[in-house]
Amino acid sequence: LFNRCRDAEKFFLILGSWMNRSKGLYMSVELLKDMMKAYDMIEITEREYIISSDYLYNEPIQNNIYIVHSKSILTDVKIREQLGDTIMPTTLVTLPKGKSNIKRKRKGKEKKMRQICIVVLELLLILALLQIIRDMIIINVGIVKYGNYHKVETILQQKNIYIPDLCVMIAALNEYKELIDTIKWIKTIPYPGKLEIYIVTSNKEKCDVKKTTMDFIDEYITNEGGEEIIHIHCPEKDGNKASQLNYVLKREKSRLLKSRSYIAIYDADSRPEKETFSEFIEMVNRVKIETGKLPVVIQQPSLFLKNYNKIPWTMKIEAVCMMRRVFGIEIPNMVKTQNRNRKIPVYSYCVGHGMFVKTSFLYENGLLPEPHEDVPFGQKMCIKNIPIYPLPAFDNCEVAKSLKELIRQSGRWFLNSLLVWKIVKQELEHPMSSKFRTICMAIKGLNDTFTWAHYAISLFNTCLLIILNRLPLYFLGILISLWYLDVGIGSIIVMCNKVKTQVNITYRMQVLNFLLSPMRELLRFIGVIKGIIYMIRGTKSGIVNVMPKAER
Repeated sequence: LFNRCRDAEKFFLILGSWMNRSKGLYMSVELLKDMMKAYDMIEITEREYIISSDYLYNEPIQNNIYIVHSKSILTDVKIREQLGDTIMPTTLVTLPKGKSNIKRKRKGKEKKMRQICIVVLELLLILALLQIIRDMIIINVGIVKYGNYHKVETILQQKNIYIPDLCVMIAALNEYKELIDTIKWIKTIPYPGKLEIYIVTSNKEKCDVKKTTMDFIDEYITNEGGEEIIHIHCPEKDGNKASQLNYVLKREKSRLLKSRSYIAIYDADSRPEKETFSEFIEMVNRVKIETGKLPVVIQQPSLFLKNYNKIPWTMKIEAVCMMRRVFGIEIPNMVKTQNRNRKIPVYSYCVGHGMFVKTSFLYENGLLPEPHEDVPFGQKMCIKNIPIYPLPAFDNCEVAKSLKELIRQSGRWFLNSLLVWKIVKQELEHPMSSKFRTICMAIKGLNDTFTWAHYAISLFNTCLLIILNRLPLYFLGILISLWYLDVGIGSIIVMCNKVKTQVNITYRMQVLNFLLSPMRELLRFIGVIKGIIYMIRGTKSGIVNVMPKAER
């Protein structure tokens, strides 16, 4: 039977059917060894064990082996009755009823799958470590270089200064508490040219009070406002901030195109510095003198310090980490976009508050992208090789007030990064776009998506590989050291920047920032998971943007 059946499964099926009709059978030691070798089973040795309820035998194998069915209830007494004194030199081998539980092919597949999983874990860990080392060098150097980012010279005193019309647009949704103060603040910022403030409310607003944002704005315009404040109500019940802004651009197209204007997009809680508009004029004229053209996009960086003294210490750590990203990533990358000779595009993006855009460019290129107007728009500029100029004046913004809001905000921002694939698809279909730059942007977009989870991946994969004995335990200490050299040192550099850090950060808070800054990077992964859940929910329901914004 063994010589005819070279397939283990077939052999044990026949053998099992024999044993169903009998209590057991004898087999020679040589045959058992051949079976073990042929089917990659565990090879038997010259000494085997017999385990019973009373004692343990350890005797050498002699002539025959008695195979007992696993379902048979054979006590030592019954075995002794059948075999007599031959029990001492006999080894019991149990087989399951029917099929054998040892299948060579399945074992081989499982072994290969385990090897593939380990290789994937190791590869992801290597990528995460490379990303941490890269950030440790590039971001921290960027913070040192641009931590005191400010204007170099002034040209406002020169003659023939070009002063464009400026339209400030604020899209509001359930934000009447902050909105009025923001309007008053913007009105105090001096601007020598024509300035209009568009307030865009939405028909999808739900409010638990008697007055909506629309009611508050109309009342303010009637009592205190002027001709420069224009309220436009968007009738759409779906959509988001980008759709509100595009509604205004479509409605006011004839008016906006008549003047050589720029739009400035702000949030309802924005607090741009008093020098914002004067620095905007200087930037426009400086670029015009250097390149002979007006800039298409000017982005105002953010300082997340507006509510620093009112938030818990956990969110103060977030504020410092956010500014680390501003000085270490956003400003340096925007400066790099000004090099028009770069073949590979810089991965830069815009932010939805403090974004100045040339109005004519929007009408020539299909308005603002939806569902989000900021990050995808900046990515589109990078593909088209259009510079994004960082404004040397800052917008003082709020940071999330609780961990719950932070996780939700991280989820929304993560979904923003995924929209690069929508921009890539559009640019690949556009006949005038550079396919090479578009593909490079897709690769960099994939890397940006990975950076949202690379800290969590590095921790999870390291722990798992340590459990599987693929890494020594001390490697965990090496990983944590890299974390602190990256985000920990970066936080210290930001806090030592006395020029732009406009709040008093205590020594105790500086120590907490350093010690807990890696935890903030790990928390971002929770936001990623929540963002993916909302994305799946939106795909099923057909709604473009279902993730609620942070509470004001």
